[in-house]
Amino acid sequence: MKKGSIYRIGDVESTNTRFRSLPIINNVSTRFTEVVDSLAADDYGHLAAMININTSKQQDYSIDVEGTNSSGNLGGAVSLSHRHLNLFRGAESLKTRVRFALQNQFARDGKERFMTLEFSASTDLTFPKLFFPYVTERFHKRRAPQTIFNIAYDYQRRPDFTKSQLTSHMRYTWHGSKYVLHTLTPVEFNVVKIPAISEEFKSYISKSYLQYSYQDHFIFSLGYSFLFNQQVTKKLGTTWYVRLGIETAGNALSLFDNVMHKVESEDDTYNKLIGIRYAQYAKTDIEVRCQVTDLWMNSWVYRVFIGAGVPYGNSKMLPFEKSYFVGGANSIRAWPIRGLGPGTVVPDKSVRYHNQTSDMHLEMNAEYRFHIVSALEGAVFADAGNIWALNSSTSDEGAKISKDFYKQIALGGGLGIRLNFDFFVVRLDGAVKLHDPMTLDRKRGWIIADRAFKAKDINLNFAIGYPF
Repeated sequence: MKKGSIYRIGDVESTNTRFRSLPIINNVSTRFTEVVDSLAADDYGHLAAMININTSKQQDYSIDVEGTNSSGNLGGAVSLSHRHLNLFRGAESLKTRVRFALQNQFARDGKERFMTLEFSASTDLTFPKLFFPYVTERFHKRRAPQTIFNIAYDYQRRPDFTKSQLTSHMRYTWHGSKYVLHTLTPVEFNVVKIPAISEEFKSYISKSYLQYSYQDHFIFSLGYSFLFNQQVTKKLGTTWYVRLGIETAGNALSLFDNVMHKVESEDDTYNKLIGIRYAQYAKTDIEVRCQVTDLWMNSWVYRVFIGAGVPYGNSKMLPFEKSYFVGGANSIRAWPIRGLGPGTVVPDKSVRYHNQTSDMHLEMNAEYRFHIVSALEGAVFADAGNIWALNSSTSDEGAKISKDFYKQIALGGGLGIRLNFDFFVVRLDGAVKLHDPMTLDRKRGWIIADRAFKAKDINLNFAIGYPF
């Protein structure tokens, strides 16, 4: 809204929305009163606008004890957080968080348990504007832009490997419309160190394409994502969610290969920066969701995800944290997380932990959600998909994508029960394998046609929130 402009409800809503986008603002409302005798002055009349704003506390501290869920693996965490919501008196926010977590996971046999330990610390500094030349005042008023500076450290210890990661990025976000959000990350650094690998796991990956994913590496990347989301609130009819992401890494660094330390071996040649191999790749993925909700709030939900990453130049494989995987409570639920693929590859049973990742990901999901009584809901679902390698020289036999890839699509289905408390959802999904690509070398892959069901064909997933 501007002084002297014609009243438009859209301008009022935009003004209130812009205020609400600032973390320091807790609530905002706008009230209008007619200016006395204003009609006598002209043919329009005038309104006086009063904007009522309630602000939050500028600073707060919190200690949180939480239950964690990562694709069905449960654990606990404790975190200490501090927020300053008006750091430089311009609605800038500083958020700092330290977190310690333990997560219970299962080995490949489904019986042996192990604990993953994780420690992380992060700081985010957010400005309610874009630090970018030629950005107009009109853009800042209408697009709710932000510039975010982040630095984070994460330490993870598992029985098979230990990993530490230092990350920093600068990110721009702005709204294109009511449902559209753009995110541009012009600079992102990741330094990943693998200080320890178990002998068992090292022996396994030394004969596999995975060896390139578990090396120390440095990532210097840029990326962009587009998000169209109508599913923020419950709505009748058809709503859509579309997310497109593009990311490249290592191209700017490759311009300085001549001054870097070069490492040559029989099967690999690469350059190092600050003593660490830098990653070079390009990847893109798209996710589309469609939800159709009837008058009784029952819903058909469909999802398709397609992604691919191509390592080149200084890399043989995508870094582990940039690779694709399937399985778990939010993916193909008949398989454990990272327990499927790539292609028809059968994981080595001597390795106790699931670590299947690769370069390409195709997944399709369909779910019917229906209300039973009170907060209790039910679901019937089907999941299909797999991951594949794009480079035959660094992949195991059966891992590379081929023209017969459709025969290697895994299929699972099942039933779920959910407790919907509006502010969060607790769910238990039971899924069974229907088509297993890991049996294609000796059978047709269809469980029902080839053999009777076994206990290992059933996978239970306990999780918080809907899968998609």
